[in-house]
Amino acid sequence: MAGDATWLTSPGTNSFDDAGNWSTGLVPTGIATFGASNTTTVAVDTPTTLGELLFAAGAPFYTLNVTANLTLNGGGIVNSSVNTAIVNVTDGATLTTTSTNGKVNVALNGGGLRFGKDD
Repeated sequence: MAGDATWLTSPGTNSFDDAGNWSTGLVPTGIATFGASNTTTVAVDTPTTLGELLFAAGAPFYTLNVTANLTLNGGGIVNSSVNTAIVNVTDGATLTTTSTNGKVNVALNGGGLRFGKDD
């Protein structure tokens, strides 16, 4: 069963992979929700597979710096906030997703973007 979790309002680090930064005490594998927080630049630096990245209504500007492969197998990237989310994909990393809405800026700094599933 996929585990959903919410990024804490005061996480101890900026690492996505630090279980202590999440509401459940576990790194999410289902829906990773980002809401109000004092840490809005998040490092995704180990290969990660999720169902969805969700930026909740009222979430501030977030920047995710992806330096390892990030795969989203469910709803993709959903931004319900009025603020734009930025996903930076750096050299050597790939973002694989089913979809993204118009309030998400995906910057490919030498990285790659794939839509859909690999067969």
